[in-house]
Amino acid sequence: MDKYEFTGGTLEHEGRTLKGIRRLIDGELGGWIESEDNLSHLGDSWVGDDAKVYGNAWVCGNALVYGDAKVYDGAWVSGDAQVSGDAKVFGYAEVCGGAKVCGGARVFGYAEVCEDAKVCGGAQVYGDAWVGDEAKVYGNALVYGKAKVSGNAQVFGDAEVWGDAKVYGSAKVYEDSVVYGDAKVYGKAKVYGNALVLGNAQVLGNAQVLGDAKVWGNAEVYGNAKVYGDAEVFGNALVYGDAEVYGYAEVDGSDSIEPTSSVSEELTFEDYQLESSKTAIYSGSLDIMYPALGLAGEVGETLNKIKKYYRDGTPLDKEDMAKELGDILWYLSALATDLDLDLEYIAIKNIMKLKDRQERGVIGGSGDYR
Repeated sequence: MDKYEFTGGTLEHEGRTLKGIRRLIDGELGGWIESEDNLSHLGDSWVGDDAKVYGNAWVCGNALVYGDAKVYDGAWVSGDAQVSGDAKVFGYAEVCGGAKVCGGARVFGYAEVCEDAKVCGGAQVYGDAWVGDEAKVYGNALVYGKAKVSGNAQVFGDAEVWGDAKVYGSAKVYEDSVVYGDAKVYGKAKVYGNALVLGNAQVLGNAQVLGDAKVWGNAEVYGNAKVYGDAEVFGNALVYGDAEVYGYAEVDGSDSIEPTSSVSEELTFEDYQLESSKTAIYSGSLDIMYPALGLAGEVGETLNKIKKYYRDGTPLDKEDMAKELGDILWYLSALATDLDLDLEYIAIKNIMKLKDRQERGVIGGSGDYR
């Protein structure tokens, strides 16, 4: 028994003639399909609003395609799945079960979004990737290759999961982090910031990998462990319990970091000056002047916060002040670089001067040459 009929209205779209549809049971006008090979007459499946289904695409079961969504090529939408908003499902991708693809999301290639999974926002799932269970992929996240995201896992922000990587359980991968290769992130683990997890590495339990940290090889990070800063954990290394690895520390295959350990490599003035200089974008014509003016400006911002503390009783937030002082340090470092001076040299000279004054009992006086 037919479920719908063509209204006689047509729409030219990407070189194809699409036809308007009307549901027979209640006369509701639907969206646009190219032929009856695009929408099943069985079940409660429907193409509504201004949605378009064409090519060899197929919508069946109780699936809904609505809004401005498009399903085309050889894609399938089935079960109780929904595709809405400005979403596109194409190639030979499949959206099934109770899955939802919405917003401006894209699902294509041979990717599958099934069960009760949700892909929305500007997220993209493609290649042979699979997103299932109650997993969510949103923001501008990318899941591709043969990657799998399942359980209650979330991938969002500008994060990427690709290759044969797996993210599952209640794990979260977000911000600008990347998980790839055969890596696994699961349990309640979190990977965020600019962190990388790759190779055969595993991050699990309540562990966190963040900042610019990198976990690779056959390394495992688990328990309540944290790896952050510019630290690297690799080889067959194990970091677990409440252990922390940070700074520029490197933990390789010969190491097993005990539950309450802390491993770091101190950041030197030389390291800071080198790394901060990589972020300087002003032209050579502004050498000295730009960082000098910037230094004055940042000092002014810091003093303004201190002024409000004394005037209004506005609390001084420790993290906020750390950021302000960090900006001051950046401009100071840039100015030193433009003057062809090393921060470490400046620091040593300053300490030597202060110690000399202290020994001579003139540290409390005034004048540069006392």
